[in-house]
Amino acid sequence: MTFIKKICLIALIFLSFPACVFSEPLELTDKDSGKEFSLPLNKSVVITLPENPTTGYSWQFSADSRQQNLISDLREEFLPSHTDLVGAGGKKQITFKTQAKGTVKIRGFYARPWEKDTPPVKEVSYTFNIE
Repeated sequence: MTFIKKICLIALIFLSFPACVFSEPLELTDKDSGKEFSLPLNKSVVITLPENPTTGYSWQFSADSRQQNLISDLREEFLPSHTDLVGAGGKKQITFKTQAKGTVKIRGFYARPWEKDTPPVKEVSYTFNIE
């Protein structure tokens, strides 16, 4: 096979992948709470929320155990702000990928984990219809 044919074959294979494989992740914030989103399989989702763990408050996320198989690669990460101020907050980021068809609701609760009888200061929820 000539060099040109190999290049054409590689280009054809690359271009035949669905666009969703290379698409940008769906990026959400607290302003998107309460909304529903229709997503294809293998779509990445990033939820970014303000957080200040120096106050004892942090985001805790959950999904119904029967729906957890619809998402994969679940990660949580704290992103500190770019300041030298002591006690400055940052952002909590939760990232996952859709992996099976169905509906999953992700809930977030901003609270002090040790205060079991105190309601969360903030709550968010996002519903994803995976098609």
